[in-house]
Amino acid sequence: SELSFSPQYINGKRVVILDGEAYFKVKHDADHPFVVQAGDVTTTVYGTEFNINTHAPQGIAVTLISGSVGVSAPHYTRRMVPGEQVSWSSSGTQEQHVDLLPYTNWRDGYLYYDEQSLESILTDLAHNYRLNVRFTDRSAMHLLTHFVCERGADINTVVTMLNEMGKAKIHLENNTLVV
Repeated sequence: SELSFSPQYINGKRVVILDGEAYFKVKHDADHPFVVQAGDVTTTVYGTEFNINTHAPQGIAVTLISGSVGVSAPHYTRRMVPGEQVSWSSSGTQEQHVDLLPYTNWRDGYLYYDEQSLESILTDLAHNYRLNVRFTDRSAMHLLTHFVCERGADINTVVTMLNEMGKAKIHLENNTLVV
């Protein structure tokens, strides 16, 4: 992830620009609002904890853990409530209530997947470890599973943990997770 910011206030605001994923815990300061710019999406903070991911499968996603934020994008403005996620993609804007555990686990140093396809889990792991994924058994792609590991775990440990679940055989071949 890349976070850019100016050491000075911009029009009285504390502004950061995000590319990637970040978890924020920000104290409200009415005189100096905290603003996160992520692509075309602007998140204005009113004292809160929230997660923003510019590389989410559904495009840019803002997830509110507690407190309040306002989000805006072209032709869209909304004040979010805790437990809500708003995402933007080429197919439009989506608002939904989500399980917050994946976001608080991410904050606490864990990768958390619940009832997700093995394909989406391995795609995310490959992104985190800068690897590729290849399915030689395509039927394994759609297996739903629950998987949790430490975010900084060695990739060989992660592969061992995945194999211990007994859903598929996975091994590391050069820079590729092979299923």
